[in-house]
Amino acid sequence: MQFSSVKKILTVAVSVTLMSFSLPSEAQKVGISLPNPDKPRFNLDGEVMKSEIEENGHEAVVKTADRTVETQIKDIEGLIDEGCNYLVIIPVDGSALTEVLKKAKAKNIPVISYDRLIMDSDAVSYYVTFDNYKVGQIFGDYLEQKLNLKNTSDDPKYIEFFSGDQHDHNVESFWNGSMEILKPYLDQGKLLCRSGVEAKEGTYTPNWLPDEAKKRMISLIDQLNIGPDEGKNSLDAVLCHSDGLAIGVIEALYTNAGYRKNNFPVVTGQDCMVNNLKYIKRGMQSMCIFKDARVLAYSAAHMVLQLINGEPVQVNATESNTPDGKNRIPTLLCSPKFVDKDNMRELIEDSGFLDAES
Repeated sequence: MQFSSVKKILTVAVSVTLMSFSLPSEAQKVGISLPNPDKPRFNLDGEVMKSEIEENGHEAVVKTADRTVETQIKDIEGLIDEGCNYLVIIPVDGSALTEVLKKAKAKNIPVISYDRLIMDSDAVSYYVTFDNYKVGQIFGDYLEQKLNLKNTSDDPKYIEFFSGDQHDHNVESFWNGSMEILKPYLDQGKLLCRSGVEAKEGTYTPNWLPDEAKKRMISLIDQLNIGPDEGKNSLDAVLCHSDGLAIGVIEALYTNAGYRKNNFPVVTGQDCMVNNLKYIKRGMQSMCIFKDARVLAYSAAHMVLQLINGEPVQVNATESNTPDGKNRIPTLLCSPKFVDKDNMRELIEDSGFLDAES
């Protein structure tokens, strides 16, 4: 999908505040560093930011890493050397950019951490993301409702947990938000984890890779004798932090455990990837978190343009990017929603998002 006018799309798709900017006397160069080339959502982020920045008379340079820190560091160094006046970065590893960002700070280049928080650096000027604690709460609320946990007494429900990459700061927010809802049920025995892996550290999935999630789910199926048939141990839900993880889990449950759409466990996800939306329609995935990349990307471009024009930057929260919590980053949090088969047409198809993702 081509973005000739991001503002037009957002006016139709979502409710946001749109502003026109007076152009400075000299065009600015904005560097955008993406973490990997094979995730449609990140490509959409980059396309929207580039379109909006260039529509307002400035230059945007997008570089895409290959999931490795080394490549992203080279990309950021290249953007600095090319004379970029501003940087927007989605980090591969939020704790690995400390040294390269010292170069940005030395040249007084404002840095916007995008989607994932850059840790351990005082060079980050702003952070724009979705409310990831709220994402976790949505997961928890959804599972509480679908598993009927408020009314469960003698019939506990069985769950397994699949978190994202350990280097992604967002994972902690997802986990803490969901556990605010689910931990009391785990403590009461209304919700049980057969594997016993109830600590975040045991549920990490390297690089958010579907194959890693699939491999772990197959291992759990074999170890715990999980399946829908008589003589097997039941599984009621799998909390997955992303659609990629959900794909791996669903493939394992279908192929290795024998689940079908009429008896599939509740499986969560995030990002509204096309294949996962198809799984939702088929009854193999229950829901996913809708984080409209157009909203987040426009917000980041909006933030850059505010900086360029010397205007107050719109923020509504703060995040800490140091272990001791002393370095607080002015933050703009956007609101996520969830999608299931009942509201998919309204939120995804009618808004035009499905075409953007296709």
